Parts: sequence; C-alpha cells; structure tokens
Amino acid sequence: MELRASNDYWIYIRNGRAKKVYQDFKGAIDEYGKAINICPNLCNAYFYRANINFFLKNYYYAIKDYSEALRKNNLFVCETFILQKRGICFLIIEKYREAIEDLTKALNMERKPILYLMRGYSYAKQNRFDLALIDIGKSIELEPDILKNNKNILEDLPGLFKGIIKNNILK
Repeated sequence: MELRASNDYWIYIRNGRAKKVYQDFKGAIDEYGKAINICPNLCNAYFYRANINFFLKNYYYAIKDYSEALRKNNLFVCETFILQKRGICFLIIEKYREAIEDLTKALNMERKPILYLMRGYSYAKQNRFDLALIDIGKSIELEPDILKNNKNILEDLPGLFKGIIKNNILK
C-alpha cells in the first residue's frame, strides 16, 4: 500500500485548490479525482473534494469522501474536523443517529462548543429533549453567544423546546 505521494499527486492537489479559489468547482473535483487515481490511499484529495461537495450541497458525495478521508487518515490529522463536517452533512439530510455518532466521536477528541450545539440540535430533532438541553446548555456555557451566532438552529427547534431554552438557559 503506497502512502507516499508522487509529485503528480501534489500537482493535482494544488491545481484543485487553485480551481476552487477561482470557483471552478467541477474542475477542482476533477483534479482531486486525478490525485485519488494516483494515490488512492491518501486522505488529502478525498477531504478537499468532500469540502467542495459540502459547499455545493452535494451532501451524499461529501459524506462518501469524508468517510474515505477518515479511513485513509493514518495520521489522524484533522479527524475531529472531518467528523464534524460529516456529522453536519448527516444532520442536514436528517440522519440524526449518524450525526450524533460522528459528533460524539469528535467531542471525545475535542470539546468544542459548536459540536455540543450540533449534537444537541440533533437530539432535539429526535425529540430527545433531555439530552438536547444538556448539550445546548454546555455549548452556551463554553461560548455564551453561540445561539446568537447560530440563530437558525434556535429558530428551527420545536416551539415549546425553544421556549424552555430561552427561559431556562438563556436567562
């Protein structure tokens, strides 16, 4: 199994990143695909391609590439971030159990307020309000303005639950 990349691999990675900057997303995806063909056992190209698909709202493709990046990531570089991004994809496509699994794994590595908020939101979407309150409360404890900066999450919660958060946590 080849874990060293050739010069061509890195050229395709750089070309993909440049095309992304110039918003040639299809071109960037093609460049990352070429890099994957050269070195399918490295995670970089999968990760970059997943990020573009995430941006383009191609969440199923993003999940597939984030999953490959996690499998190929023998150094565990950016694992928390990859799990967070894949967890958000799962949340968007309403696969809340999978979102919770990824966000929990990420939280076990790094206690970030946004991870608590996203996992709490996932719990709320499953009507598991006791766990949602704990996580959303923890996110606010770590970052008091997190709901102000993520208004769409609070607004998307069920009315009664939203009221509980506003009255008991946001006091």
